[in-house]
Amino acid sequence: MELLDLDGVIEKGVFEIPSYQRGYAWQMRQLKDFWNDLEHVSKLENKFHYMHSLTLRKSDDDFGDIDFEVIDGQQRLATSLILLGLLAKITQHKDQKYSLINLEPILSYKYYGLSEAFRAIAEEKKI
Repeated sequence: MELLDLDGVIEKGVFEIPSYQRGYAWQMRQLKDFWNDLEHVSKLENKFHYMHSLTLRKSDDDFGDIDFEVIDGQQRLATSLILLGLLAKITQHKDQKYSLINLEPILSYKYYGLSEAFRAIAEEKKI
């Protein structure tokens, strides 16, 4: 098992949420809990904070497009990527690693409603 920060996870490659997993389903309550976690971390002296596990399986993708399947933690990963995309847009982040162009394909989301979230960020619409 490997403990990684979000940068380390993103650098691992492209993630797919398998069809047997539920689609993006977080509601306001889960989003508020997520935001409260982030606010709590920002006030800590030690900035390390465990934000739950992400369980991945190496993909058997025949085309080589997908590196990992997300077995557990897809809601938190998707929310983190959406937040990073929004922050990159708002702050005009200089690190290209966090641009929407580079964040969007990290998660294969064709059938899960995440494309609408990324499109809303890119077009500056409310989600």
